Amino acid sequence: MKTILTLSLVFMLYANLIGGGNTSGPSMYEQFPTSFSPAPYAFVIWLPIFLGCISTVAYVLLPPTEKSPLPTRAVYFLAAAFTLNGLTAYTPIGYSNLAVTGLLVCLTVAYRSIASVRSVPPKYRWRVRIPVALFLAWALVATILNACQYLVYQGWTIGPKEASLLIILVSIACVPVVLRYRESIFALVLIWAFWGIVAANPWTLLLLLTTIAMTLCLLGTLLYIRKPLSSQFAPL
Repeated sequence: MKTILTLSLVFMLYANLIGGGNTSGPSMYEQFPTSFSPAPYAFVIWLPIFLGCISTVAYVLLPPTEKSPLPTRAVYFLAAAFTLNGLTAYTPIGYSNLAVTGLLVCLTVAYRSIASVRSVPPKYRWRVRIPVALFLAWALVATILNACQYLVYQGWTIGPKEASLLIILVSIACVPVVLRYRESIFALVLIWAFWGIVAANPWTLLLLLTTIAMTLCLLGTLLYIRKPLSSQFAPL
């Protein structure tokens, strides 16, 4: 189990950072532009995602003194998610949609299993639950973006109206998740992505107004759960 998880992590990091894959030519971001595509700087979020994945695997390989093991189900689905993420670096449009959608499903199952563990120490939350939640939230954005790119490939146009509608729908879907799991990172990642979209379309008033409204909605949800960041990110 630990070996599978470790190898899948190594493959993901190699494919994305060293292997080249799709980065050897024009990326899908460049080939299939959409109004839902965030500005390039937004993708820096992959750095904390990768670091979080390394932290999670290290948590599994080096068990802490507290009795808070990662559920076996979560380990296997995380391994599948890492593998699928690595495959996206080598798959063309269409096949990449299947890989990214599978990634989203695997991370969803893994996170639900991780979140089901009760009475966990701070290390578990910092090194497992929050990193997987971060990955899951961005995987949702990536899945939608990948679908938009596929539609552009098919001849559709994903303009400001369509992008604004997607921002509204994703925000509405996020609210009950934040309320149920009391996980602020879900809302924060979406806010990051939405403003990245605005940065990529700086003169589009509709996107700006939609993003402002949905940002206020998500921030209001964080205030409603009355769980400030200082209590979520407790010191180790």
